[in-house]
Amino acid sequence: MQWRQVNSILKNPIATDEMKMIVRYKLYTTHVAWLHHSTYQYIYDQPFLSLTFNAKQKKELVEYAKIGLLSGIQNFNGGSFYAYTQMYVMNSIHKGITELSPIKLLPHSYRVRKKWIAENQEVYAKYMQSPVSYHDNDCGHQNSDEYNISRTLYDYREEINELLDIIDPVSRRVFIMKYNTYDFRAMRSNRAVGELMAMSEERVRKILKLVTDTLLVQIGQ
Repeated sequence: MQWRQVNSILKNPIATDEMKMIVRYKLYTTHVAWLHHSTYQYIYDQPFLSLTFNAKQKKELVEYAKIGLLSGIQNFNGGSFYAYTQMYVMNSIHKGITELSPIKLLPHSYRVRKKWIAENQEVYAKYMQSPVSYHDNDCGHQNSDEYNISRTLYDYREEINELLDIIDPVSRRVFIMKYNTYDFRAMRSNRAVGELMAMSEERVRKILKLVTDTLLVQIGQ
């Protein structure tokens, strides 16, 4: 099927739903192999994914990519196919990375050894960060509210890290995507966290407020 034919059908207001469904089905089936290859290529181009994801996780990430491709095709109404579907695929891949990644790369046995932490602060800081990261310019400087929260949480960092284990998984992951759990510096903007978690910036803001309020209450602040 030629792209001219695809566009003529999908853009045609009198084309039947059945005709459009057939076109979209063919688009999906003819691009699955390409998607499989490009997703694995993306995985091996990212050191964190290629080194820390096992074979099962990599295979599951391909399934996330397929879901993204399918969503993109279902909403595609003609035009630049690859540019349009790419944002759906990448959004789904980022969601998969978030859901499949361990929240902390450092084993619990090391996280509770104060002497080891004191002697290996650089390693501790590196591996307590969320494994999926954006560049620093995605976040920019912390605003005054975030700075004040960071300072308060840092003063009670040991208690906070223990309390994080009892927070629901989604809220905990949002919090850890936002803050470095070593010094509680804001690493990303709410928008960047939302992109990773496949949720709106406003929802991220509300979750973070609820989590930080809960933590501050627990430590008596």
